[in-house]
Amino acid sequence: MYNERSVSVNKRRRNFIIWIPSFLTLGNMSCGIFAILMLWWDKEATVLLIMIGMIFDFLDGFAARKLHAESLFGQELDSLCDIVTFGVAPALLIYVETLHYLNMIGVLLVAIFIICGAIRLARFNIQAGQKNDFLGVPITIAGGLLSIYTLLAPQLKTSLTIIVVILLSILMVSRVPFPSLKKWLK
Repeated sequence: MYNERSVSVNKRRRNFIIWIPSFLTLGNMSCGIFAILMLWWDKEATVLLIMIGMIFDFLDGFAARKLHAESLFGQELDSLCDIVTFGVAPALLIYVETLHYLNMIGVLLVAIFIICGAIRLARFNIQAGQKNDFLGVPITIAGGLLSIYTLLAPQLKTSLTIIVVILLSILMVSRVPFPSLKKWLK
């Protein structure tokens, strides 16, 4: 009886531990959703939420590795959350701040950034575990840089913004090796 109860408690504890990385991933997505909702009222809060999403994104992967809770489900959930927080939220932020003046060209630039981010995430998912370095700039970094750019450049020059959006989009889908923090955090 004691053994069965002990096994049952350990199994429940293990089941809870396995879900910790996914809860952190959902924290990332929550930040992205709230960032999108805050776009029109508070640019600083939007950028802060994207940065907090970056912390959740770091913690979910770290927790998954440390707790031996890595899974295909977690990997896919992470990508879906990343496209919201680091693809859609920063792209809409730059659109609201600058690119809306360009009408359909601004919409096209936003779409290109989000599409390149989705391609980057899909490529990462099929290459996971193959190398210690990333191919292309991770969407987390690209979205974070785009968000910080909007915050640090209050009088955004439209021509410079176009270059930044296109450059970050290209870097995400490029084959340029980008170092991973995983090898230093083992």
